[in-house]
Amino acid sequence: MKIFVDNRLFLAKTKNKGFGIFTKENIEKDTTVELSPALIVHNKHFKGSLKKIKIWAYNWGKKNISLSSGFGALYNHNYNPNIKMNYCFNKYFCFKAIRNIIKNEELLINYGGTWWEESKTPEANIIYNENEILQYLFISDSIKLTKNRNGNHVLKAKENIKNKSFIEIARCLSFNKKDKHLNEKSILNNRFYHNKNKLIFGFGYSNMYKIDKNNYNVDCYTKGKKLYFITCKDIEKNELIKIRSKYI
Repeated sequence: MKIFVDNRLFLAKTKNKGFGIFTKENIEKDTTVELSPALIVHNKHFKGSLKKIKIWAYNWGKKNISLSSGFGALYNHNYNPNIKMNYCFNKYFCFKAIRNIIKNEELLINYGGTWWEESKTPEANIIYNENEILQYLFISDSIKLTKNRNGNHVLKAKENIKNKSFIEIARCLSFNKKDKHLNEKSILNNRFYHNKNKLIFGFGYSNMYKIDKNNYNVDCYTKGKKLYFITCKDIEKNELIKIRSKYI
């Protein structure tokens, strides 16, 4: 199973819906734009401040919810969508275009009939600009998500990557470390990044980085509601992408 996010997609700030996902090029009907692993968690684990994760999740049966890696949690709602989500083999989310999508158009999904009233205000024409990359959430075209010989998902370089290159800017949620439900027994504990006062949950590929405190090649830091991943040395084609720690 090839896990991926189409490299034509980018995330930008919209006028009144927070961040949205757009395309840099035309996308044809029936194109799969994302296939991402599902993190399935029982409802009972979402207490205290963790409750706010639920608005980013999909229902998975009657008792569980599931978080999508990649961009799956970040598609905005519209009752006339241009993409559709399907469950795949009870392990993955599959997002597919249900009509032709034009360059710079936002990708939208229907959350269901009980969701909020959608905005009547169309978005301004948002154009991806390589020179303004730090304004966006994105995953670099230079990395790929694949499986190793043990069947675990890992990130690798698709090509040589120079030192000090941004490879991902991920949307994140922050939680207070003092929340009694966020302890070592928390089901999501190993998914969090840690800083002095907060626990940080990242979307995108942020939970797919291998940790190697001695031979890492990527640094990460947080600023505002974003996690930044930047190379700290030159990386060769097919080399594993590794961070030092989730304590940042």
